[in-house]
This record gives sequence, C-alpha cells and structure tokens, in this order.
Amino acid sequence: MGLFSRFKKSNKKSPVSTEEVEQETIDATQEVAEQATEQVSEQVSESRADTLKANTLKFDALRALKIGEVDFAIRALHTSLEEIDDPECRLYLAQALQRKPDLAGSMAELTTILEAYPDYPMALYEATKVSNGLDQHCETIAYAERALATELETLQQAELHRMKAQAQLALSESEQALATIDQALQLTDEVPLYWLIKVKVLIALERWEDALAVALETAEKFPEEERAYLYEGLITYHEGDKERAERAFRQVVETDPFNVEGYMHLTHLVEELRGKEAAADEMEQALEMIPQPTRALLDYAALLYKECDRTKQFEGVQQMLAELPEDAETKAGEVNFANLYTGGFY
Repeated sequence: MGLFSRFKKSNKKSPVSTEEVEQETIDATQEVAEQATEQVSEQVSESRADTLKANTLKFDALRALKIGEVDFAIRALHTSLEEIDDPECRLYLAQALQRKPDLAGSMAELTTILEAYPDYPMALYEATKVSNGLDQHCETIAYAERALATELETLQQAELHRMKAQAQLALSESEQALATIDQALQLTDEVPLYWLIKVKVLIALERWEDALAVALETAEKFPEEERAYLYEGLITYHEGDKERAERAFRQVVETDPFNVEGYMHLTHLVEELRGKEAAADEMEQALEMIPQPTRALLDYAALLYKECDRTKQFEGVQQMLAELPEDAETKAGEVNFANLYTGGFY
C-alpha cells in the first residue's frame, strides 16, 4: 500500500448520525442534572441537620430555663443562633438575659429582631419591659404604643398600659398616667399593682381624698396587700390624722411582718407621738422580726439606741452594720426623713 493510501486511511472519519448527537447531548444533560441533584440533596440534608440541631438546642434551653439553669440556656441559645438565625430563638435569648439579669444585652437582641421584624408583637412587648427596667421612660412609652398596635393577649395589653403609666408618672405626666392606668384597670381589675399605681398617680395630682378612697378600695379588694395600708397611713398622716396613720402602719407590719417600709414609718411616727424611748421599743420589735434589715433601718436603730443610752443594743446594731455587705441597701430602706411625709411617697 502506497503512502497516499495510508494517508487516506488514517484520516478517514466514521459518519455520525443526528440521532447519535442528540443521544450524546441527552446523556450529558442527564449527567449534569444528576450531579446538580446530588448537590441540592446534600445542601437540603445539611440544612435539615442544621435546623434539627438548632431546634434541639432551643428546646434544651427552654427546659433549662424552667429549672432555673439560666447560664446553660443562654449558651444553648447562642449556639442555636450560630446554626440558624431564628427570631423566635433570639427572643428566648432576650428573655433569658433578662433573668441574668443583663438588660442591656437583652435590649441588644431585641433591637436585632425589630430591625428585621419591626412589628413583631412579643419583641415589642419585651422591649417595653426592658426599657421600663432600665428606667428609660420615653423609650418605654414609645415601645408600649407600638406593641399596643399589634395583636397581644389581654393581660399583656394591660401590662403595657401599666408600664406606660409608670413611665408617664416618672416624667411628671400625671394626667396622662391616670388615663393610662385606668385603661389597664378596664382590661383587668385583679392586679393589685394597678390599683396601687392609681393611688400613687392621684397623690402626684394632690387628689388626696380620691387617693385615700382608692387605697381603701384596694385594701378591701386585696386584704393581704400591705402596700394599700401603707398608702392609707401616708395619706392620712398628710391629712393630719396621725392616730389613724399609726393604725394603718401597724396593719402593714401585721399583714407582712418583714415589711421594712412599714417599720420605718411606724417607728418614726411613734417617735413623733410618744418620744424616742417608745420608738426604740418599736425598733427592737422590728429587728426581731426582720431577717435582713437594710442599712437605713440599722442606721436609724443605732441613732435611737445611742440617744436612749441602750449600749448593748447599740453595740449589737454596730456589729450588724459592720457585717452588712456594701450592696445590701434596698429601695425599701432608702428613706429620706426630711421629706418622708411631705410628698416623697414610694
């Protein structure tokens, strides 16, 4: 065979039909589709696994919160959010941080939710609570109004009105506060705190007769609510009826033998009515009853015992003061005797 013949043979191509080309195309397309399907399946499986892990962590956190394991719950919720950014999970984290308490951290989580979901009812509700806890009065009012424009349970709506009223009162918007707390009471009149806030608002408005009427109604409706008797005592003292005020303060400590405010007011009034010796006797009874007296109560006791030459009691109180932690002060003990009965009501 010559060179030309070999050249022709080596360059000879087999004919390819249209059907074969189409089949090759179909085969290639199927192969690509199968590869894509496998990738999607892997992604779906991974997504499902992530969701399952996130939900497991979330439910573990909720169980932990029920038994008071707040730190564990916070860690679990953080880990869950690393898997999936779920607003419900972030809401639980915000609630858990409130129990720490870490109000600033809670607000940061709520802000993140509300940036993505501005009308999320429970996020707005919790933001109102946190703002109230931080004494951010303008923010409390703003969040409460936004939350009230959403769908929430009746009791949650009542609580929003309560927090809004307290914020308005703190801003000296007493008339608005009265209207707001009345809205809370219209939703439910079974919460003693709402009645007590109304008493406080009426005192701020110097509507003493109305304030006393509501305090008495509160005491009748909730006989175990010692703060109703406390307000009765403060109001009647302001009105000049010191004997009735004393009876009211005694009712406070009879209802709640551990009520520091009641003992403070009662002892101060007894000193005014019957002198320091009688007040020192009252103080001895108070210190026998109160397991953890505040610094203010102990300071007052030390002053009374020193002025009455009760050396043993004075030394005992001094020892209690020395052992008291620096942060042991409580709101109940922060009494300003200069304006105790001139409008500085709790």
